[in-house]
Amino acid sequence: REYKVIMSMGSKIQEGHKKYFREIFNLQANADRKIDYKGLLEIFNMVDFHPNEKQHEEFKALFENKEFIDFNEFLKIFTLKSNDYYTKTDVMNAFRLLSKEYEKSGWIKVDRVREILKEMGLKEIEIVHLTTQLQNLEKEDGMFSFEDFVNDSF
Repeated sequence: REYKVIMSMGSKIQEGHKKYFREIFNLQANADRKIDYKGLLEIFNMVDFHPNEKQHEEFKALFENKEFIDFNEFLKIFTLKSNDYYTKTDVMNAFRLLSKEYEKSGWIKVDRVREILKEMGLKEIEIVHLTTQLQNLEKEDGMFSFEDFVNDSF
């Protein structure tokens, strides 16, 4: 089964998140503040991000005409385009990146997902529709296990 996932971090990445991405980027960046493909793969490994085959091809293509990418190009990698269909792996990776904001691995606040959907410009009715399933999995602390959600959904 494929699901339409509407989660975008790209052009609307908040400053706090940019700082987090910058810190990760800088761990692999050279003196010119750029990374190569090997550095990109190291970052993926650090954040437990597992690109699917299509994504691997897209990422390799970034390095076809140049050896290094800068921070802005790196941020674009983490942009999921809305209205595309994503696999279970794609959805799991998006949630994994978001869960890095919390100390509790594999868990995300439902309110955070709601925030992201609102930033994307979704109407309240769409947000309610998309977060209803998450609320059923929500624990007392307002968090849900994204792994449970993804495994139940696919």
